[in-house]
Amino acid sequence: MQHQAVLLSRFEKCVVGTGLERQVALDLEIPIIAEHEGKIIYTDTNKIVLLGNGDTLRIL
Repeated sequence: MQHQAVLLSRFEKCVVGTGLERQVALDLEIPIIAEHEGKIIYTDTNKIVLLGNGDTLRIL
């Protein structure tokens, strides 16, 4: 059982979206929601760096 539990804890990229992700984030009162599409390239406890449309945005 120990070996099986390790396999279940791997993180995988979401392949299928339901279309409800934005509403779920709003309902959970997530403090930061990106205004534009992009890719998170760095995070730590103090900042999130988002790369989108050729611009890099730093959200503090």
